[in-house]
Amino acid sequence: MSYEKHMNSKSRRSIILAGIIFSILATVFIVFGVTGLLSQGKDMGKVFEDSLEKGNCYEGEIKYASQNVYIMKHTINFIPVAYEYYYVITNYDASSMVVVRAPKKWGDNFNEDTGESLKKIVAKGNVKKCSYKVKSGMEEIRSRWMLDSYGTKFDSGYYVDLLQTRNSILQLVLGIGILLFMALCVFKYVFLEQTKLGVIFGRLSIVVAMIDCCLALHVINML
Repeated sequence: MSYEKHMNSKSRRSIILAGIIFSILATVFIVFGVTGLLSQGKDMGKVFEDSLEKGNCYEGEIKYASQNVYIMKHTINFIPVAYEYYYVITNYDASSMVVVRAPKKWGDNFNEDTGESLKKIVAKGNVKKCSYKVKSGMEEIRSRWMLDSYGTKFDSGYYVDLLQTRNSILQLVLGIGILLFMALCVFKYVFLEQTKLGVIFGRLSIVVAMIDCCLALHVINML
């Protein structure tokens, strides 16, 4: 076998392997996205009664919440690239409080003094385990608000991720984006490699790949 044929055979195997890997990734993200969007949760009111367990899902109206209590900053080479915002939701008599992750300025939907919602707020989210930094921040809240003195139920080790719906949509879009990238590569290298249209598909594949990378970084960061 000549060197050129050997390289062509090796290149085909590499392309097939890459296609299998990308197909698996696309399937995983699409399944996670669809599952997250279609999942049914317990009534949000139960979150104040239950012992929080990772993976449990809650959905419903949130009537009382704090302003932002903790901001988690993510950096690359000391450059801020993303922020996470944490709040505390509570039942009507503040006897039980739960940490949630929500969008920036989400707390503006609640009265700063009473914590009562200014409009109907409906959300859904899975229970996740707090990172060490977030848990430390919540322990400071526990101490500052003297929650133990008032006998308030407060688990600083877990939070309800109210960004679930948005993240599920992003996972679904990412999975579709990976499939689109694969299709563009096929059009370029198999069918249209020597044509001007093939060059266009090649450039489009680069753009789609860059978008997919940005989405992947965001999705992984929000897990």
